[in-house]
Amino acid sequence: VIVIPGGGKQGFDAGRAHVQGAPGYQDVPGVGDGAFLGSSGGGGQFYCLKGSTILTITLSLGRDGQVADALMTLGKTACGRM
Repeated sequence: VIVIPGGGKQGFDAGRAHVQGAPGYQDVPGVGDGAFLGSSGGGGQFYCLKGSTILTITLSLGRDGQVADALMTLGKTACGRM
């Protein structure tokens, strides 16, 4: 888990542009001021913007693990508590 106080919308948008359109990319509506995740191959990252703070969660369940659902649950909970 990484929290970047003051990372701001520009940093969040740069992260989104990096993974948008890739397999496993999903926008996550209704979370913070913006959220998305990217997952594939048993690993992934969840990004959330709340105010000027960026939250990033990285999760790996191994080569055959399915992380999207776990990341979604963990990310929504963590962002909701920021």
